[in-house]
Amino acid sequence: MRGLHLLNWNLKDIVGNLDEIKYQGFDFIQITPVQPFKNGDSLAWYEPYQPLGFYIGNLYGSKEDLINLCREASYREIDIVVDVVCNHMAPDETGTSVSDKVDPSLRNNRYFWKEFRNVKNWENRWEVTHLCLDGLPGLNLSNYELQDRLISFLNELIDCGVKGFRFDAAKSIALPEEASKYGWNEDSCHFFPRVLNGLKVPKDDLLIYGEIIFERDPSVIESYQQHLMVLTDSFTNNPDQTVMMSESHDSFLGMGYTRDKSSTDIAYDYQSRCKRYPHSLFYARPYDNTWKSEIVRKGNLYNVKSLKK
Repeated sequence: MRGLHLLNWNLKDIVGNLDEIKYQGFDFIQITPVQPFKNGDSLAWYEPYQPLGFYIGNLYGSKEDLINLCREASYREIDIVVDVVCNHMAPDETGTSVSDKVDPSLRNNRYFWKEFRNVKNWENRWEVTHLCLDGLPGLNLSNYELQDRLISFLNELIDCGVKGFRFDAAKSIALPEEASKYGWNEDSCHFFPRVLNGLKVPKDDLLIYGEIIFERDPSVIESYQQHLMVLTDSFTNNPDQTVMMSESHDSFLGMGYTRDKSSTDIAYDYQSRCKRYPHSLFYARPYDNTWKSEIVRKGNLYNVKSLKK
C-alpha cells in the first residue's frame, strides 16, 4: 500500500486530483483530521490537531464532502484514511485548561481527563502515557465511556466510506503488556484492543496505523506493532507492520528536522524506502508538487511482497 498525505487540503480539491493520484501509484490518501477545531477559520497546519470533539466537519470539508470523496476514491480503488486526534483536545488561551469551545459533554466530565501536567522526560513511559503533550489537555483514554464515544465516531467514519485511520500521538497511549511490565492498572492499558475490536468492520479489513515518530527505541516500536501498524521513519524488523515515511508534517513544519532537505532529496529517499517496505506514506509539502514526480511514481511501483493487503 502506497499512501499520499494531503494535510490542509480541501476535500473537494482532493476529488479533483484523484486521477493523477491514481496514476502516481498511490493506493490510499491520508487526509486532514475531519474533527472541528478551536480556531475554525485558521489555515495554520497545527490547528486541526486542537479538536473540539468527536464529530465530523471543519474548514476542509463537511460530512457530505467526506462521503463524496470516499465514493469517488472508491471508484478509482483508492482508500481514504482519516487522521484521528483522540489523545487530546483544544486548550484555552492560557494553555492551562480545556477550551470552553470543547464539546461540553467531554469538557464537563472530570473522569475524561488526565492530570494537566506536561511530559518532561520522553524516555519515561509513565510520563509519556499518563501526562499531557506541550500544553494540550490530555484525554484519559483508559476510561471505557470515553472509548465508547470514540468507537462511535470511528464507526460513523466507516459509514461515510472511510477505509482506515491514523491515530495521532499513538505513542502516548498505553499498551496491555505495560500493565504487567510496570505494575500499572490493567484497565488503563486496553485502549487499542478494545477500540479496534469495537469497530463495525473487522480491523484486518481496514488500514490502521499509529503515529510513532521521533522514537529510536526499537522495543517501543515493536510493542506497538503487536497491536497495529506503526507509522515511522525508523527502520524496523517487521516491514508488514510498518508504514514507512521519509518525513512528516511534524518533521517538516513542526520540528523542522527535514526542512533543510530539498523536495527532490526527500523523493529519492522515499523511493529507496519503498524498495524495502511494502507500505509507505509520502507527505506532500505545502505548495509543492513533488508528489507528482516520476521519482515518487517509480517508488510507488516497486512490488515488495507483503502479507498484508
